[in-house]
Amino acid sequence: MLRIGIDLDGVVIDSEKTFRVYEEIFDMEQGGKGIVDITEPKYQGRYDWTEEQQKEFINKYYLQVSKESNLMPGFANVFKLLKELDMEFVVITARGVHIPEM
Repeated sequence: MLRIGIDLDGVVIDSEKTFRVYEEIFDMEQGGKGIVDITEPKYQGRYDWTEEQQKEFINKYYLQVSKESNLMPGFANVFKLLKELDMEFVVITARGVHIPEM
């Protein structure tokens, strides 16, 4: 049996899109300046938030983003096909590190 390691964010679930929506909401709530580096893929560099604001964002929205994110297009079909080929999956994620409910 072949094992395949898969990450959740951006592979199984389309969390990046949902994160970006809530990043914008949070930034507006904070009276922020908006995106300061559009080329930065992670919110830590995309916005000019303090470390305290970053923690507040995670505490306020991380679980909600996880609940609202959809499967990536095509993932269910590929997963089913690979399972039929007797593949075993190992989930690789940092989810749950900071939020006990995860």
